[in-house]
Amino acid sequence: MDTELVIISILAVALAAGVGYGLQNSANGRRLKRNNQLQQLLAQASQLIHDSPNEADFLQKVCSLICQIQAVPLAWIGRPDDDGWVTPIASCGDTSYLDNVQVSIREDSLAGQGPVGRAWRSGAANFDNDALGNPNFEPWRTAARAHQLVGVHALPIHCQGKVDVILVVYFGRKPILDLESRVLLERLSADLATGITKIREHQYNHRLATALSQISEAVFIVDLTGNINWFNDGFLSLFSISQAEIEG
Repeated sequence: MDTELVIISILAVALAAGVGYGLQNSANGRRLKRNNQLQQLLAQASQLIHDSPNEADFLQKVCSLICQIQAVPLAWIGRPDDDGWVTPIASCGDTSYLDNVQVSIREDSLAGQGPVGRAWRSGAANFDNDALGNPNFEPWRTAARAHQLVGVHALPIHCQGKVDVILVVYFGRKPILDLESRVLLERLSADLATGITKIREHQYNHRLATALSQISEAVFIVDLTGNINWFNDGFLSLFSISQAEIEG
């Protein structure tokens, strides 16, 4: 009888160890898949910088890409108004959640104590794997639980030395984001900043070129090596040359 009990105990321990090993492998598999998806997202976001016609289109497409990541039911990008209330300017996924919540960046407001407000004020990413268990998440807990949102990660996007917009990513189950996942998300926020800056510069240069092209006086731009990079019709008229001659 004692021998049978020993055998049963050994089998139970082996089974428990096997289950634990299986769960660990499953968790590692999910983590690897998520990080691979983040790597792919970074590559696609970089391409969007060149393909997007404007900032709104760029941000919306990035949100759509983020929602393709495993267990991400909602992603949005917001900017605060003059009173500190954050308004989504791009979003994807279970956006009905956003209809039932208010988020602020103000430190003197309860609505400013969550991941978004803290990330905005600190200028650093705020990762919360279990927002439902965080006392500071109280204003949004009921709505988040109803939408099965568990992890909330807020990443400020810096442009020209200050926080310009904020990216918020939600996970539908309790994700333990490892260091690599966090680094990849922070790289994404940096890419967003680069994309926003380049798109704004392109739009500014386009408006400037349009305005200068309508001036009758000769206007031209040269680079540091003396090459003419841009000129208007007034320049062609002044020197009685054609565009083909300059470009040739």
